[in-house]
Amino acid sequence: MEPTDVKLNTEGLKNDNGTDAFEVAFEKDDPEDPQAWSSRKKWAVLSLALFITFTSTFNSAAQGAAFSSILATRFFQGIGGSVEGPVVAGIVADLFVKKNRGTAMGTFVVMVYAGNGLGPTCSNWISFKVNWHWVYWLQMIMGGVQFLLVLCFLPETRGSLILEKRAAARTKETGREHYISGTDHLELMTFRERIKISLTRPLLYLFTEPIVTIMALWIGTAWGVVFLYIGAVAHVFTKVYGFNQGQASSVLVCGLIGAILGWFTNQFVQERLYRNAVAKGQGRAAPEVRLYSSAAGGIAFSVGAFGFAWTARPWIHWIAPCIFITLSNMGLYTVYLATYNYLSDIYGTYSSSAQAAQSLLRGVLGACFPFFGIIMASEVP
Repeated sequence: MEPTDVKLNTEGLKNDNGTDAFEVAFEKDDPEDPQAWSSRKKWAVLSLALFITFTSTFNSAAQGAAFSSILATRFFQGIGGSVEGPVVAGIVADLFVKKNRGTAMGTFVVMVYAGNGLGPTCSNWISFKVNWHWVYWLQMIMGGVQFLLVLCFLPETRGSLILEKRAAARTKETGREHYISGTDHLELMTFRERIKISLTRPLLYLFTEPIVTIMALWIGTAWGVVFLYIGAVAHVFTKVYGFNQGQASSVLVCGLIGAILGWFTNQFVQERLYRNAVAKGQGRAAPEVRLYSSAAGGIAFSVGAFGFAWTARPWIHWIAPCIFITLSNMGLYTVYLATYNYLSDIYGTYSSSAQAAQSLLRGVLGACFPFFGIIMASEVP
């Protein structure tokens, strides 16, 4: 439920004790309403959130480190990085109304690709030219800067939580009960209850909400292929084209190029289709409109993956598989973006839980696919 949907009850309701209870809501242009903030403030907050996205997805393991250290560091990187997607996507949903959300969400997804593309590339060049220790030093520095920026400058953006705090303050000031409808009333919950809800609701959505399950399987399988690229691309370009460690990892930047092309496709095709649907629907559009470009993107993703597999040959110039990698990631970008936009539109205030559900399955499949990526690239003729 968006803040603009909450209506103020001026007459009051009766609580369990029979006394008046007053509903609290955002007024028009309320300075505390995140969706009423100026564009400058929204994009300032979003820029910090995008930096969180970049640093969280930038993480990568260093070649040359012992297997046990890689296992330990990747475990903790996975725990920390898993928070990024649902939280930042939730911030986008908090700041922007549905009809203005596409550009911000699209930029968020580009930053995911930026981290996934530049992280392994920089790490491999650092390992190749300096030493593998600096891979982790760099990530620790970036993480430290991110922690300080978030601690000092990231405001609360969830409208319902801001209203909960306002209601609690007014209840304390006036002695009369104030409330907001349709929320979990987090301010009244213990820390243990909040943790329980945060941990169980995404699992509940994943296993009981068919929409979340299907979208999670779709993006999870596609995301697993991305991690096939991360493991297999460097191997293929080293063995087939004789690239060194740094050169082979640089091919992963093709994923970022594909995402940037996907961003422009979203701006000039998908967003236009969505605006037309909003105009025809008198200010509202069905959530399924968010999926239009992903239908074509899914085909481009498959064609790109197929083309990469069949053009990575010594007698074919290395630019050919790079083009197909770019095409595949351009298509995947539309699928990834559609998943976030679609779930945000459907679940509103609780979109972070839906995003956490799909992120969980996406992360599991992304972790499993690399186990057979290099083997497949080596053994399949």
